[in-house]
Amino acid sequence: MAENGEDITDLRVQRELGKIMTDQSLVGVSFRRDETNIRHLTATIEGPVATPYQGGIFKIDINLPDAYPFAPPHVRFITKIWHPNISHQNGAVRMSIFNDWSPTMGLKATLIALQALLSEPDLSDPLDEFVNSHYRASHASFINNARYYTKKYAMERDPPSHLTTRTSGTRITRIPKRLNDFLL
Repeated sequence: MAENGEDITDLRVQRELGKIMTDQSLVGVSFRRDETNIRHLTATIEGPVATPYQGGIFKIDINLPDAYPFAPPHVRFITKIWHPNISHQNGAVRMSIFNDWSPTMGLKATLIALQALLSEPDLSDPLDEFVNSHYRASHASFINNARYYTKKYAMERDPPSHLTTRTSGTRITRIPKRLNDFLL
């Protein structure tokens, strides 16, 4: 047991979060830690360019089990998304990284894998068979549905008031420096 009642897992999580916050290689990813539970995070991932998810900001719920880092994090999309490896009903995620998990992996690997999954679905191990069959049957129709879901659920329709200014009756939206400003 570490000082102040924190256990080794909590210390590892704190160290990982500190490294992620200063890591300049993680572009389009942000997270917020639950103030009362270090093992609960909310992340946002920008939809990758040249995908049907481009322009969207996807909110993700991450819970670290007691066995972390020996067990993978529990990840669920809060933002609805149309993707073969993500349930469009409850946001559950299926990624190969979770099957091959090792204690040397961590939150950064999970976030990078989620970004990669949005860029290229893993059709060999789909979670949502309905979406997967749609992807295989008509790729163009799949793209249209994915764009529709992105526009409807992942794009900021009414930005928070602290991100907007009014000038002569027109609404001008500022882009925040960090995606944390989008987390409500």
